[in-house]
Parts: sequence; structure tokens; C-alpha cells
Amino acid sequence: MKPAKVVLAALLVLVIVTVPSLSACGEGESAQAHSVTLGFMSDFTGRAAFALNQVYKGTQDYLQMVEDEDVIPDLEIELVTYDTRGDYGRAPAGYQWLRGQGSQLIFMPSAQDQETLASRLEADQIPAIGGQGSQLLLDQRWAFSLYPATGALGRLLLEWIMNQWDYEGEGRLPRVAHAGYASYLTTADYKNWIDDYLEANPDKFDWKGHHAPPMGTTTWSLESQKLRDCDYVIVSIVGPGTGSFIKEMRQRGYDGDFLSGIDAFPGFWDLIREVNTPDSLYGCSVIHFLPWWNDGGSFVQEAKDRLAKYRTEAEAGPLLRSSNYFSGSGMALLAVDAIRRAVDQVGVDNISAEAIQDALVNTNLVVEGWGNPWEFQDTNACARTARMYDWDLQLEDWVGTGEWYDVPLRIE
Repeated sequence: MKPAKVVLAALLVLVIVTVPSLSACGEGESAQAHSVTLGFMSDFTGRAAFALNQVYKGTQDYLQMVEDEDVIPDLEIELVTYDTRGDYGRAPAGYQWLRGQGSQLIFMPSAQDQETLASRLEADQIPAIGGQGSQLLLDQRWAFSLYPATGALGRLLLEWIMNQWDYEGEGRLPRVAHAGYASYLTTADYKNWIDDYLEANPDKFDWKGHHAPPMGTTTWSLESQKLRDCDYVIVSIVGPGTGSFIKEMRQRGYDGDFLSGIDAFPGFWDLIREVNTPDSLYGCSVIHFLPWWNDGGSFVQEAKDRLAKYRTEAEAGPLLRSSNYFSGSGMALLAVDAIRRAVDQVGVDNISAEAIQDALVNTNLVVEGWGNPWEFQDTNACARTARMYDWDLQLEDWVGTGEWYDVPLRIE
């Protein structure tokens, strides 16, 4: 019985570092009789590349483990990639290229890419797995998401503030604002969810508004002046701007808390720490869908094992300070579980996109260390819980607080 093989193919225009052992059959070794091709369409060189390259490495290493441990005997898994460069307009061309390479499932970490291509995925009967969720995708049966809409985390943060704030003791409402980027779809999603919650709770917050300068802004003099008296600022900024925002806010006297969903913290935490002194990072909290490296559970431990096996110490360091590796691993886990069950159902010689989609629809996984069983019975999002983590200045690490929250799927 031959081991499964994972083959990496890359676009000529794409420049990324790959794992040397993730390669085609060695010299003199016969090719596998059966194969399945997986595409990976993402921003490898644009504004979100710092985080999304780490997501890709999580997927890449998981598939390498599948090869090494012969998880799906007699099946070769080929992974092909396309760089959107952070340009949503490149999604159709990227999809067409990946489809032309024979992709039977495509990883699309960006919800916007899935939204753009949802009708084509259904028409062509090609399943996709993403990280970010979206309300527009909840009823899709060919575009699957690891999480619900990320903007729902903005609502949960407001709910968390309400539960934390001592209204009687303080004698006033909490001053709260939101900072993000204009034209960044996640910021718009946060705004929609936040506005809906504010409308339902008009007497619980002293709301200081949404502040969203153009994408790529890294100087925040106007915003820091307006927001420095807030008790809480919800942050949906991504990339280098996240670190400079916190730095300018602290320099201008802000001593309140920074709250984030999965986008700004901790995906870009290394960038934040590079430009801020350690003692200025107090009051930073994140709510997100993933476990953290100091949590228990087999999912976390197996990710650590893969890092130790497939990455050098220098490569592993940044990944151990980010949740992005978990996102990539989670997407790959979903895909491999579906492919394995599809093979069991139709046989290795009949594996197809339709068989993989049917298996995905019927996913039922208990992933130790996550807050709920993974399934797609009533929605396209499977990991529907989130947990709060606080940055501990002494430990210099994120520490989980409390239980997992149920994440709302829609704005009612």
C-alpha cells in the first residue's frame, strides 16, 4: 500500500516559501493511480499577507501530516495556489485558473472571495472552504465557512462590556467607539452588527462613533484625539496600522481598553509588539473562534507537534504567537475529513467534487479544544462559538477567560 502524496504547485506570479518535504513523487517512484486536487486562493502578497501566509502554512503542514501518516491510502492530494494580492477583483480569474488546474475543492480564507464566487461554485459544483464567515453565505451549500460572520464578534464585545461595566458604581455609561478601515469589508460588517446592537440597547452605551480612515492609514492623530477619553475601543484594523494605532493612542493619553475580534488581535500581534513597549499593551482583549496555544485539547497539541516536525525554530516562533496557524489547520482538517469519508462512500477511483461536497454537508466532528461540534446541518458555518482572551503583561501571553459564547449567525 503506497502512502498518500501531497504535491504543491504554484503560480509563476506567486512568490511564497514552501516546505521542502511537501513535494511530488521522488525520482524513480511511480505515480499514484488516484488523486484529488485542492486549490488555495488567498492574499499572499497584499495588505493581509502577514496573517494569510500563516493560515496557508497551517493548511500546508496539515496536508504534509496526511502524507506522512498515510491518512487516506492510495490517494494523492495535490495543492495548487493562486495569489489574489488582496484585490477582490482577482477572485474570478483566480477561481478560473484553479478550476483549470482540476481543483475539486478550493480553500478561500476571505469571505469576500466566497461571496463573489458563490453562484459560480454552485453552478460548477465545486465546493469551497473558507475561514471568515458571512451572513450572505449562511444558506450556501457549496461555500462552507469555518466561522460565522466576524462582525458578530463586535456585537459580542458590546454584550461583554455591558456585563463587565459597573453602571451603579461608575455613575455613568461606558464610553465606547469602533476603529477600523474604510472600504475594508470586515470593518463594514462590524459596523452593521454593532449598530444593530446599539439600536436594541440605546441606554447602555455612551457611543463615540465608528472611525474608519482610508485603508493603509498608519498615522492616527485625528482618531486618537477623538477617542482618548473612551473606556473601550473596538478595533477591526488589520496589518501594520494596528500597531501604530495602539501606539498613538497610548502616547496621547488613552488608558482604556482595546478590544478586538479575530482580525486585529492576535493575528497581527507580532506587528503590534514590534512598535509598542511591553507595558503599553495593558487592557488588550480579544474574542475569537479559535483556541489558543496554552489551551488544552488534542487539536492544539497536534498543531504544536506539526510545527516541531515541519518548521524550523525560527519559522515556528511567529506561528506560536498567532492564531492563524489554527485557521489553516482547521480548514485542512475539514477538507481531509470530508475527502476521507467521500472515499469510504464512493471509492478512491470515484472521488469527485460532488462526493466531497456531499461529505462536507454531512460533517459531524468533535474537535477537542473548540467550543462546539463541527457540523453544517442548518448553516454553512461550523465552529459557532467564541471565547475571550486577555493579554497578560507578566506572562506575555493570551489567557482565556470564562466559557465559550454562542455566536449569533444573523442580524435579526
